[in-house]
Amino acid sequence: MIGVIFLSVTGMGCTVDPNITYYNENAQAFCQRTKDTDLSKEYDAFLRLLLPRPRVLDAGCGVGRDAAAFVAKGCDVSAFDPSREMVA
Repeated sequence: MIGVIFLSVTGMGCTVDPNITYYNENAQAFCQRTKDTDLSKEYDAFLRLLLPRPRVLDAGCGVGRDAAAFVAKGCDVSAFDPSREMVA
């Protein structure tokens, strides 16, 4: 099955780090700034190293741009980010 599960890990007994606070406060601006970045060459180079229909773990997935690209390329993706606002 191909799909993406976005999960925020904030609030699981962890101290909130200043980086997570930054991304929580700037998630929308970050998304706008990076959503149209063309990383297709990097994605293709990475996928050439893997078996067909690979499983990809996107740890720190942010707004999910890369996870969505890998799903579109036929990968089974699990993605998570500690910033609630990035995965909202």
